[in-house]
Amino acid sequence: MLTSRKQRPLERDETTLRDATLIVIATEGAKTEVGYFSRFGGSRLKVRVIPAVDNRSSPKDILQNILNFQTEYDLDQDDQLWVVIDRDRWKLDQLKHVARECHAKSIDLAVSNPCFELWLALHLDQELPEMDPGVEAHHNAKLLETFLRDTLGSYNKANPDIDKFADGLDRAIVAAKALDIAPADRWPNTIATRVYRLMEKIQQLSR
Repeated sequence: MLTSRKQRPLERDETTLRDATLIVIATEGAKTEVGYFSRFGGSRLKVRVIPAVDNRSSPKDILQNILNFQTEYDLDQDDQLWVVIDRDRWKLDQLKHVARECHAKSIDLAVSNPCFELWLALHLDQELPEMDPGVEAHHNAKLLETFLRDTLGSYNKANPDIDKFADGLDRAIVAAKALDIAPADRWPNTIATRVYRLMEKIQQLSR
């Protein structure tokens, strides 16, 4: 049961916002993901992004960030909580713990293998670089960063030009679904990204 003693992340009693749903997204990145997701929302949907802080970006840290938000704020039943993390640097035990906790607490999980740059790359009408899921994930992450720099002319994780991906959302969703060959798995074990699931929710709730 919700308690009125908590802070409210939205002033839902205002006429223009009272029907708005809130999607809260805790991200591993402090710049790229924040810039991307903050572009979305409207009168019926509000998107709140919680970035990693002080280089505390492990899956456990990101999960804790969204749990802290859930404890602090008064959320409605229709609001959604999402954890968006990468596969590249983390051990399987770390992912297993977060996946288990997200399932237990009804928090949605969107893992990108190897990294969020895969999701961005899928916005572009270009063939992806050849990646091998059998090698260390950070190697594929470097390939994707190079691909984005070569295709766009420049790419800086710390200060990305998100406008360059503005027109490719539908393309990215279709492409990500095609890559996700084992959607029942807790996270992609092949080159794939589950961010499309979050974006489909955002599209649905924005209508």
